[in-house]
Amino acid sequence: MNAKMNTVPDGQTWDEDVLRRISAHVEAERDVLAEYARAIESIDAPDIRYLIQLILDDERRHHRIFQEIARAAQAAREWRNLEPKVPALTHRRLPEAVRALTSRLLTIERDDERELKALRRTLKPVADTTLWALLVDVMALDTKKHETILEFIAEHANG
Repeated sequence: MNAKMNTVPDGQTWDEDVLRRISAHVEAERDVLAEYARAIESIDAPDIRYLIQLILDDERRHHRIFQEIARAAQAAREWRNLEPKVPALTHRRLPEAVRALTSRLLTIERDDERELKALRRTLKPVADTTLWALLVDVMALDTKKHETILEFIAEHANG
């Protein structure tokens, strides 16, 4: 199915709609980044500043990724190279060493997930007096994200 042939309700082509939505998100995120940066400067509590900084770091990465998606969409639309951008998905069989590495890394992440769950239970007594339990929860979410990425690689490893 050719994405450029499909139209969206407002009459734009699919690629125009995607690019418009991503560009709008990138623009809106500029304000979000500024808001988080102002929040960090205005908060006296070091624990809250620490947590807001974690979010700001993620938001900055999200902003960069959306910019790279927008460049990839624009590059495809205009048949030209714009960098940096999200690379196109290659449909080729990965070398055995990469497939084996992916499998090992996925095992490591799954082990990490179990260890984080156990650690989280251990931290229950200090969950209301420290940030530790929250940070372990956040790391567990990152671990799940890592598993999702590695599962995607494994699913596409055979080309």
